[in-house]
Amino acid sequence: MFKGVVYNEMKGFFFENPRICRQYVSRYLLPNSAYYHMAVGDPIHIPSLTHEDLIEFHRKYYHPSNARLYSYGSFDLMETLSFLDKEYLSKRDFQDTSYSIIPPQPRWTEPRRMHVSCRLDEEGASPDLRNQIAIAFLMCDRTDIQECFELLFLSNLLTRGPNAAFYKALVEMDSSGCFHKNTSYAITTRDTHLRVGLQDLRVEDFGKFIEIFDNTVHKTIEEGFEAQHIESCLHNLELSVKHQVPNFGKVILYNMMSVWTHGGDVVANLRIHEQIAKLKRNLRENKNYFQDKIKQYILNNPHKLTITMSPDEKFDENFEKAHKAVLQEKIDSLSAEDLQQIYKTGLKLEAARKAPVDLEILPCLSLKDVEEPLRIPDLIEEHIHGVPTQLCKVNTNGITYFNCLFNMAGLSQEDAKLVPLLCNVIQNMGTDEHSFAEFDKLVNLKTAGIEFQVKVVENVKDYEQYQMGLQIKTFALDQNVADMFALCEELLLRFTLVDIDRLKMLVDTYISKLSAGIIDNGHPLSMLQAASLVSNAAQWKSQLTGLDHIDFLREFAQVHSTEEIRDRLVNIAPKIFSKSNMRVAINTSESFANTALEHYSTFLQNLPTVEKMKGRNKLLLLAPSFQHYDVKISINFCVKAFYSVPYLHMDHPVLRVISKLVAAKYLMPVVRELNGAYGAGARIGYDGIFYFYSVRDEYSTKTLDTFDKTNEWLLSNKNKLDEQMLFEAKLGVLQLLDWPTAPGEKGLDYFITRVSQEEYVNYRKRMLAVTIDEVSAAINKYFTHEPKHVGKCILGAKDK
Repeated sequence: MFKGVVYNEMKGFFFENPRICRQYVSRYLLPNSAYYHMAVGDPIHIPSLTHEDLIEFHRKYYHPSNARLYSYGSFDLMETLSFLDKEYLSKRDFQDTSYSIIPPQPRWTEPRRMHVSCRLDEEGASPDLRNQIAIAFLMCDRTDIQECFELLFLSNLLTRGPNAAFYKALVEMDSSGCFHKNTSYAITTRDTHLRVGLQDLRVEDFGKFIEIFDNTVHKTIEEGFEAQHIESCLHNLELSVKHQVPNFGKVILYNMMSVWTHGGDVVANLRIHEQIAKLKRNLRENKNYFQDKIKQYILNNPHKLTITMSPDEKFDENFEKAHKAVLQEKIDSLSAEDLQQIYKTGLKLEAARKAPVDLEILPCLSLKDVEEPLRIPDLIEEHIHGVPTQLCKVNTNGITYFNCLFNMAGLSQEDAKLVPLLCNVIQNMGTDEHSFAEFDKLVNLKTAGIEFQVKVVENVKDYEQYQMGLQIKTFALDQNVADMFALCEELLLRFTLVDIDRLKMLVDTYISKLSAGIIDNGHPLSMLQAASLVSNAAQWKSQLTGLDHIDFLREFAQVHSTEEIRDRLVNIAPKIFSKSNMRVAINTSESFANTALEHYSTFLQNLPTVEKMKGRNKLLLLAPSFQHYDVKISINFCVKAFYSVPYLHMDHPVLRVISKLVAAKYLMPVVRELNGAYGAGARIGYDGIFYFYSVRDEYSTKTLDTFDKTNEWLLSNKNKLDEQMLFEAKLGVLQLLDWPTAPGEKGLDYFITRVSQEEYVNYRKRMLAVTIDEVSAAINKYFTHEPKHVGKCILGAKDK
């Protein structure tokens, strides 16, 4: 058999049609470059890779002369550079790496068309709507910083939101409901390119798509863009620059990596304010600036690829046949001596896996490096107009953040299941005062957007109750906070669902996207599904955001008319959007706090007060059960979940350390390294549910058997645990506990879960103080017998 981590990963790649389409676009739009090939490797060719090939590739491309070195953080720069020079750069001679430069793609003189096949995705739209089309244009060189920035902005004008030209013309046409997920300006390749496509349409609509696309290009050149649309996109861009994110250093690296790799000016790429200023100046000086860009890069661009993709019922069968043929060819070519050598090599590999690892060659932190926990500012809690309100004063870079949690625990079971759909359509239908397009412009002109999502939160102290809520999140520049609250009020109290045709399109699109995303989101969905077999709270999470939610909505939309769905959603909203059912968290600067609270107070005065819902539901643990969710793919997602103890229980930090030990010392070596799954691990959530999982796994029941043998492995290896292994496990936990928190998110853990800073610090201290004896005692307590409340889930084909 063929078996391997990357092999299984890339087999999984071919079961996600949007990825296949994106790969074909790169291959056929850039046929003369490295992008013709799959970055990680086509699984049909991976088995032909030899060890000599791998060594030579590494020698050639992983030489320090071909490296890009990046440092971000509060470290001493000269010490960092000195260390890199001494330990890395000075030990190798410089060599010419011009061989790694990707040359520009030769330009075409006329457009091209391709039709390709893909797998039949049984989880997507109806059979006649499982086709996709995309049009792609080669644009400028990635090293042209200003041009790339302006083309990225132009692509957003054309494709993002209900005011975008291609959205209005293509997404809202009768034959389709949503953009292809790869619709975007691809900025990581040497030659950048724009992709615009649709999924879920009929073959006979391919021609209609091309006609509408061309007409939209001509219409946009003739009419241009609304000034307010450009202004709202500029506002969103400037707001995103001021908005601070936890992984800011990584974001900088990722944004500049393609420029750097291709020899562009990295520093110029970081000067985003200069790029914005120059764009504004260009727009002032030339009223047809963007129309000229459209003429140059779209209308008159012969380097254009139109690619259509349709499912082939025999795609999976042919895929497997091809792999079996490669395997058989390999076997037929082997002599008895070859087979003996493979066997001997296998024995060497097995011995190498079991051999002690010299960890001394790796740098490692010490306890002194991690003694102090991260601090968050003090939180102020008060009631404003009867609403529990949390205020966090922190340097937000001129932005105010608003988080609101509406209690929905008192809704009927079916109403609660419809709340995620309400979240999806509410801001895309307009209000009594504004159409959906007008409201979208206002939202983008004054805020970063208004986001809705459902929450199920277990009591982290006793695990006897849980809360269900609808969370609203948004943020705005301080000068726009009054407008932010006014827009939230308008949306919550005066949204409208009168446009039945649009509502139907949104409902169909939502269900289609969820269904088409099952494989792509196989890991989190299988985790949710396994947990849903453990407790009724986790069951609700799956019913609101997991596989159960997808199944429910599919059936609900089939047996209810759009008018009936509208009426249900309209009746649900007033039960939720009330002062008596809400809690709020506001993060803003010290200097703006009073002004922010004044605007917030005005917002609250206009909200209605209805009968207060019950605050919590009783949490119930369920009997052991197993579910196999049938999806026609050749790899699996396997999960075993069981209930242990909630977050603030004294044993939770110990179990978290054990989860890291199990993942690193047992599951990764067996499930990933030995059996070839792409990923494997263990974790425990704040809700006390302990998980074992595998990702893109060739096996199913064999992996579940491995999970079941964790108890045996822990009991037989607990006496082999040493201080170094324990410390490494603690560092793994600490990486999650001390994850940087952006100013807009400070205090939100307490707001959602009610875990205070003091409780967090005590948890952290408790985790760092865990001893080998305590780990051994927890193993005896929680892993000696099969848990009482356990769920197992396989997401994959039942005939595998």
